[in-house]
Amino acid sequence: GGGVRSRDSENVSVSNEQETDGVLCRWTDDLLYVSASQTPAERFLKAATRGFEEHGCVMNAGKTSTNFDGRGEQLSGSRKCVAWCGLLIDSETLECTVDYARYAGDRAREAVTTPRLAGGGGGG
Repeated sequence: GGGVRSRDSENVSVSNEQETDGVLCRWTDDLLYVSASQTPAERFLKAATRGFEEHGCVMNAGKTSTNFDGRGEQLSGSRKCVAWCGLLIDSETLECTVDYARYAGDRAREAVTTPRLAGGGGGG
């Protein structure tokens, strides 16, 4: 999972146009929390760190990233992007790009599906 705090609140929209604390996105067991304010993002991170025992959900700290440090300071440079489900999400613009570093080396093979040939595909 990851957390993004966007500096530009205009980039975070909701359908009813009312102010909200943030948006929680889930893809299988990967969570992404996006907020225009750091306080709700910190609250979500604290809750996720404690876990949700009633749901059997615990956070893997090694796979967690934020664009702010634990002292409330905004990070800059390369850490302004948060990786989530093969994407890099820019915390200033919310622009999404493919995280090609994730597919470096042999891991690229895992991302490609090829059809199996009938009969095993062996030459004759």
